[in-house]
Amino acid sequence: MKLIVPVKPEVKDFFIKNSDILGKEPCQIRKNSRIGILVTTVFAHNPPELLSDIEFFPKDVSLEELPKFPENEIILELSFKIPHQFVTDERLILLSKFFELLMDVYALAWMRGRMDYLPSENSAATLFHRKHKINDGHIKSDAFRQLLRRNKTI
Repeated sequence: MKLIVPVKPEVKDFFIKNSDILGKEPCQIRKNSRIGILVTTVFAHNPPELLSDIEFFPKDVSLEELPKFPENEIILELSFKIPHQFVTDERLILLSKFFELLMDVYALAWMRGRMDYLPSENSAATLFHRKHKINDGHIKSDAFRQLLRRNKTI
């Protein structure tokens, strides 16, 4: 089953341009993998109340109304089936937010590890940006440095 997840361009860069993370599209996802477990959790049969009043998903916006940009989607090839009635815009947006969160947590861990050797936020953010092949037009390395500064307690 093919699942197209709308994501920010920098999230796609992070997951797709690194073969040790997801690799080339369509990304092969097994049900018992970490991403597979995440997908099955989001598209569970009876999920808790979904994003009806959360600010990042306005109620009057549908994904069908948005223009399609390949740089804003990750294509997952699932080795398992999800009933089509469970694949809703809200759940796709939720999965997108999970991908964004995974990227942020990975970035924080990677940059903190780098700072154990060279305690420079700028160097850690620049190297993360370069190593993970994130397009400068999508997000600058300075945004990762700011992420690091905002999350000093993690």
